[in-house]
Amino acid sequence: MGLFSKKQTVVSVAFRELSEPPPKNELRSTYRYVSTLTPAPVVGDRLMVRGSDGKLAPVIVVAVEVTKATDGLAPVERAVTAEELDQATQKAAKDLDTWFRMARRSAGLSVSGRLPGKPPGDLPEIPPADGEASREDADAWGRGWYRIWKLAEEHGRGAEEIAAFKSKAYRWFAVRDRS
Repeated sequence: MGLFSKKQTVVSVAFRELSEPPPKNELRSTYRYVSTLTPAPVVGDRLMVRGSDGKLAPVIVVAVEVTKATDGLAPVERAVTAEELDQATQKAAKDLDTWFRMARRSAGLSVSGRLPGKPPGDLPEIPPADGEASREDADAWGRGWYRIWKLAEEHGRGAEEIAAFKSKAYRWFAVRDRS
């Protein structure tokens, strides 16, 4: 870096899938990249950068600074397009709906149409709805149903569905507590 070197835009980013929300005031697990994009990125922008494996990966900008200290920083590859964001959002919504339908079936509620054998994307397996289990398994399965229940509430699913998921969570917690 010379005496008259030009200041450049440096972005701090968090690696996030395009359908994931931004981190909440989290700057600890961020990485810095130099950006030559025009216009310069702002906080909240979605970009593509090369990860440590050399593959393109989606990130979200959490901080921006203009500095001369850019030695060793990798470049931002490109901005994410609105179409890419829309496609990722639609796919995530479809996957989540399929996952909730799988949970409905497991909880004994009616479901129309065919469902896959395993959850789509990175969504977790649906825990068993009934049976006996060790204390550890019952705790894990209760927490699994608890997560499904809370996500169902968060996403405005029907009252019958929410009640069924809550019932399954409490059922497994009761099995755990009997052990």
